[in-house]
Amino acid sequence: MKWVSIAISIFTLTITGLWLIGNLISDRWGWSQWLAWIPTPVVLVFLITTLFFTFVSKCKKLSAFVTVIFVTSLLWFGFKENKLFADTTSQQGLKIVGWTMSHPKEAVSKESADLLIKLNGDITLLTHGWHVRGENSIKEWIGENNKRVISGPFTLLTKLKVIEVRTLIASDGVYISMFTIDTTEQLEKPLVLWAIDLPSSLSTIRMNTASKVRRILSSIEYKQPDVVLGDFNMTRNSYAIKTMFPTLIEASEIGGKGLIASYPANFSLYHIDHILLNKAINCSSYELINPDIGRHRVQIALIDSKK
Repeated sequence: MKWVSIAISIFTLTITGLWLIGNLISDRWGWSQWLAWIPTPVVLVFLITTLFFTFVSKCKKLSAFVTVIFVTSLLWFGFKENKLFADTTSQQGLKIVGWTMSHPKEAVSKESADLLIKLNGDITLLTHGWHVRGENSIKEWIGENNKRVISGPFTLLTKLKVIEVRTLIASDGVYISMFTIDTTEQLEKPLVLWAIDLPSSLSTIRMNTASKVRRILSSIEYKQPDVVLGDFNMTRNSYAIKTMFPTLIEASEIGGKGLIASYPANFSLYHIDHILLNKAINCSSYELINPDIGRHRVQIALIDSKK
C-alpha cells in the first residue's frame, strides 16, 4: 500500500510542480501555455486524493508534506485566483455588462434578452448576440431614441450617446472594435471602450496572437482605451495579455468577488473573459454570474473615475 501511495504522490507532486511553473511563467511560450492552463481545482482534487492514500497507508512524513501543499494551494485558489470571501457592498458607479454568447442564440433569444434587461447595464456589450439584439423587449428596454450599435461581432446596447464607432482589427479571427461613449455626466469624460474577441482554438499559440495584435495596433492611429472588454481566450494576467495591454489592470484584481472564472459557465475552471481598465478608472465591484444559458458567464463591473 505504501508503494501505491508513493507512486500516486510522485504523480500528483509532478502535476502540482507543472501547475506552479505555469503560474510563474504563464503563456510566454507555446509549450508553457499548456502548463498555465492546468486548472487549480484539478490540482486540488489530485492533492486531496493523494492525501487520503498517504493517510490510510500511514506515510506520516509524506502525508504531512502533501497536507502543506494542499493547504497552500487551497489558500491560493480561495484568495488569489478567486475572491471567495470578498464582499463588496457598493452599488455606485457606471454598470458595465459583458457577455460572450457562443451558444445557440436563436433557441434562447428571449430568455437571454430577459436576463440582459434584468441586469440593466448602463453599457452592455454582447459578442455574437445576433438574435438577442433583435428581440422587441430589447428595443423597448433601450428606448426608441437609442440604437443598437453594431461593429463586427459586437453589439453595444446603451441609452448613453455613442460618439464614435470604429473597427480597429478584423483579421484571422482577431476582432477589436472601438466605441466612444458620452459618459461625461458619470465619469466627467467620454469613455473609450474596446471590444475584443480572440481565437479560441487549442492549437493557437496565444503569444503569436498577442504579437499580431501589437503589430497591427502599432501601424494605425487610435484612441487609448479606458476599458477593454471581451473574450480573450487567455488566462488572467497572462503574459500575452500584458504584451497587448501592458498598462491596463484587471477589473477583477481591484473589485473582484466570488468565483473569478468564466468558462465553462456551469463549472467554471478558466477566467478567459476579462475587463481591463486604465489607471484612471476605478472598479468598486466585479463579478461573474452564471446565466444558465450558453457556455460563458456574464461579466458585471461597476466603475467610476479615480479622484
